[in-house]
Amino acid sequence: MKIKNIESKVFQPGETAIKIHSLVQTPINLHCHKFDELVIVAKGKGVHFTEKEEYQINVGDVFFIKPGEYHGYRDTDKLEIINVLYFSEKAGLPLKNLKGSAGYRVLFELEPAMRKKEGFKSKLNLSLDELMKAESIVKKINEELKSDPPCGFFLAASYLMQLIAVLSRLYEKIPDTHSLPLMRLGNLLSYLENNYRKKISLDDLVKRFHISKSTLIRAFRKISGTTPLDYLLKIRIAKASELLKNPDVNITEAALSSGFSDTNYFSRQFKKNTGMSPRDFRKLYAKVS
Repeated sequence: MKIKNIESKVFQPGETAIKIHSLVQTPINLHCHKFDELVIVAKGKGVHFTEKEEYQINVGDVFFIKPGEYHGYRDTDKLEIINVLYFSEKAGLPLKNLKGSAGYRVLFELEPAMRKKEGFKSKLNLSLDELMKAESIVKKINEELKSDPPCGFFLAASYLMQLIAVLSRLYEKIPDTHSLPLMRLGNLLSYLENNYRKKISLDDLVKRFHISKSTLIRAFRKISGTTPLDYLLKIRIAKASELLKNPDVNITEAALSSGFSDTNYFSRQFKKNTGMSPRDFRKLYAKVS
């Protein structure tokens, strides 16, 4: 039986947007929730399953469950997990600053979207020392959540950011060849995020990341519903939108600083993607602000 969502049972009215649940995980049917869930397997083993697939999990495994994803556990054997639960926007986490990290893109975006194809082979598995470090950070999060607000919550959020960053870095160091396909895509995403000002073609990406055009396009449609160049365009539009919010930056400067060499093309694409011209967007933002 599916449970539509369970956040009301986890986050009580008035509670903060971050919570730590350390528990002995017994079998549980498919359920979902609207918050982000970062799972760290502290002890034991079991099977984690979704509506379409299932995966063996063991001590040290770390995986991310996106909001709205139905999942459950079965065949648990002394399985102890740490659930780091949070609403990223309510918690004020600046996760967009990690878009340029390949490890972050893989652990929190690519792997959840491509588990079925990859068979969960590329999951992050922590060594004993790494697991102890992660548990130490989680302990600090929990301690601060129980301390005086608002400083306690502020520090808890900072430790959560530290945990996400540490795990992202560890993913980038995975030597297992199973991680290569996803890491290649993760590196590609971070490359686009970090180099959106440059002139980039599909052929450039194929050569740089040693991947065929068909595989590249297929993978991008899987993870983003669009093509690599359309994805790049959306990054540029997003960057330009941020610049246009600054009244000291004119439209031409916003276009050029976002990777557009033609201001007319920029204006057309901006309106196509946002529904309004750059000038109207700026006026609307100024009015709302």
